[in-house]
Amino acid sequence: MKKSTLYVNGRIYTMDPDNTVYEAMAVEDGRIVRLGTTKELMEEMAPDQELEDLKGCPVLPGMCDCHVHMDMTGAIMVAIDAAGKGKEELLEEVRMRAQSLEKGKWITGMGWNQDSWDGKFPTKEDLDAVCPDHPVKLTRCCGHAFWCNSLALELAGFHLDEVSKLDPKEYPVNEEGKLLGVLIDGGCKSIEGVLPEDTREDTVSHFKMAEEEALRFGITAVMNKGAGLVTASSTDCGRSAVALEKELFEKEELKIRYYEALAGQDEYFDDCFKDGLHIDLCHGKFTLRSIKLFGDGAFGARSAWISRDYRDQPGKRGFGILTDEEMIRLFKRADEKNVQISIHSIGDVSIKQILDCYETAFADSLHKDRRFCIEHCHLPSDEDLARIVSYGIIFSTQFLQLSLDMDVIPGILPDALLKRLYIWRTVVEKGVIVTNGSDSPCSTMNPFESMHTAVTRLSERGTNTFEEKPYKEALTRLQALRAYTTTAAYSMFKEKELGSLECGKLADFVVTDKDYFTCVEEEIPKIRVLKTYIGGELCYSAE
Repeated sequence: MKKSTLYVNGRIYTMDPDNTVYEAMAVEDGRIVRLGTTKELMEEMAPDQELEDLKGCPVLPGMCDCHVHMDMTGAIMVAIDAAGKGKEELLEEVRMRAQSLEKGKWITGMGWNQDSWDGKFPTKEDLDAVCPDHPVKLTRCCGHAFWCNSLALELAGFHLDEVSKLDPKEYPVNEEGKLLGVLIDGGCKSIEGVLPEDTREDTVSHFKMAEEEALRFGITAVMNKGAGLVTASSTDCGRSAVALEKELFEKEELKIRYYEALAGQDEYFDDCFKDGLHIDLCHGKFTLRSIKLFGDGAFGARSAWISRDYRDQPGKRGFGILTDEEMIRLFKRADEKNVQISIHSIGDVSIKQILDCYETAFADSLHKDRRFCIEHCHLPSDEDLARIVSYGIIFSTQFLQLSLDMDVIPGILPDALLKRLYIWRTVVEKGVIVTNGSDSPCSTMNPFESMHTAVTRLSERGTNTFEEKPYKEALTRLQALRAYTTTAAYSMFKEKELGSLECGKLADFVVTDKDYFTCVEEEIPKIRVLKTYIGGELCYSAE
């Protein structure tokens, strides 16, 4: 027997092309079948139909976090959370954690940012002083650098005084020419190989904890960008992650819709798609049709590939991860299998490399509907933005990154580049498809904090350190929400099923305590999700 529920007395923002608002909605067997006034739908109510009074609360389509790392998000929830902490505070937490562990056990965490300290990378000696007997690996907030103590480096096979053969871009050294203790991008591989593997139970717990957090914020779908990734340089990480995700969905132990992107350098990519794409498996909850590649690093690690010197590191401009030949080969391999490509790129030189390689790889099909995504895309040039528009490339950004960067970015980038940073309004008005994600665990999954940044151009502290009013790149509330709903659905090839509350579409929606469209700007990040529904099923309730 089909389940049918009538929701009445609400303010249902459909996010259809006209952003029509209704009072009532009927859901049958997981899909929306009717929208209208409360009076209209109550008059049509069937005897066996359930009734839910929304009591005047706003309803929004379920939101999709278009760039998240679910396993890592859960893992960080049980590790040291370094976000926002001072250096000495963090070192004290490492010292206290060490006292509670058996000697030799690893200590891990994520979230430190040297730019909020003194601007200098921390050292292995800093960690050695508080924790000499436990290997320590603390990931920078961007995910592109590890801070390690001497024991962790020694376990990874480093001879700390013999670094002449190491690339200083990935293995920074101190004034004496010895390893500093921070590893960047490709340098992180060395540590990954000696980290203890999580047990199956641990990994299952990580996925479930991350899902609880997402549902609490009204996230009903995620684009998981890189199955099993630990860092941008992880290898052989996708096979076990995908297998476990599918198992959890088959057992109905996960509820959120997953759109998975496999790490493109993973050996699993060679055979994963041999029988075609994996679409709407596990009761329609799991899709694998994309790969995740990396073009460069991050501003904070000074590894994003930019066209001018970093302000605080003259002579350094970051670097690319792939050669042109490697990138073109991976693009072609994926496209031959109709696999969607998502590639991380932050700096303007990296974005240019990607577009140059796109034109070479797809010279005979530049305008094919491949929904190619550039992840982050924080600093495109005018010329490259024109190419993004022309080829229909998806601009997959992170609004909240502006807030995280606000206090430090003027000291990192030269003025010429600051003027082109996070140009969201320009991009949207040129007709580019813009989606938004959290990049969790690099930042919170809370979409309302993110949209607040998008519409105000202010940090969480209410500041803007590199722009003057009026903030011409601020988005409207509707534009910001579309990046989580309608355009997010498009980027997953699911625009006929998700993204808006229209008849025939899946009933993924959230009920909130405040009205996102009418509350004062200061209230947007405080909006609380009361209920989250996926396919008409209640998956989270704040009560």
